[in-house]
Formats: sequence, structure tokens, C-alpha cells
Amino acid sequence: MIPQRLLGIYINDHRAAAAGGVALARRAQRNNRGTPLGAELHTIVDDLLDDAATLESVAGRLSIRGNVAKRYGARIAELVSRLKLNGRIRTYSPLSRLLELESLLAGIDGKRSLWRSVSAAAAEQLPDMDFEILVTRATDQRSRLKPYHHAAAEEALRA
Repeated sequence: MIPQRLLGIYINDHRAAAAGGVALARRAQRNNRGTPLGAELHTIVDDLLDDAATLESVAGRLSIRGNVAKRYGARIAELVSRLKLNGRIRTYSPLSRLLELESLLAGIDGKRSLWRSVSAAAAEQLPDMDFEILVTRATDQRSRLKPYHHAAAEEALRA
């Protein structure tokens, strides 16, 4: 069945993105250890791990097998993203923080869309899943990171 196949591809893309997002959030947490942002990222990492586990559960319940190549690809992409020039040769910079936060916010937006899409496509197959709670959780994650993003933009790009 083509729609089920497409749903599987879609969910595996998000599984891979979740793995990359967790790795990015952990890196950002390490880079901001001892700061209010680092503390917030600690809770965000926990949230992202819970969300990834929920996605794994959804995939299992829909009989969608994992795609190891996509997961490794996402992990490699996250590692390669570390090579992005940030205005400094070896150290973390304000631009690094800004780009990490923007990537995390984009990933959270994607996850919020995922929950809405899976709800529209598979709510009948997952009648006990409360997708609105998952959407609300992603919205909350976004709102918790947004002030840090704003501050990072000011710090990195202020003339």
C-alpha cells in the first residue's frame, strides 16, 4: 500500500532527524554548561529523548521498520555541521550558539508538524495517542528556547 509506504519513509526521516537533534542539543548543552541556557538545554535534551522514544513507539505500533542508513546519515550530518566556520578557528563563538539554537528551533518546528501529520494520517490506528499533547509539548519547547535565541542573535550579530 503506497500511503503506508510513504508514512514509513516520513516517519523514518523524522526518526533520523530526532537522532541528529538529540546529538545537537547535547553538544549545545555541553558548550553552554554552567549557564542558564545550559540548564534549559538539559531539560530540552530530556524532552527530546522522550519525544524520540514516543516516535519509536508510534513507529513500532504502525509496524514501520527503522532505516539505519538514515540515522547514520543524520548523525554524520550533525558531525559535519561542527565544521561550520564560526569566526574562530578552534573555539566556540556566539555565532555557534546562534546557529545551534536556530537548528534546534527548526527541528522542534518539524517535530510539531510531524505530530500533526501523523495524527491526520494514522489517528484511527493510534486511538489512544494524544497528539495535541505532543504538539503542545513541542510548542512549549520552542517557547522556552526562543528567548535564548533572541539573546544569542543580539550577542552574535550586534553591530
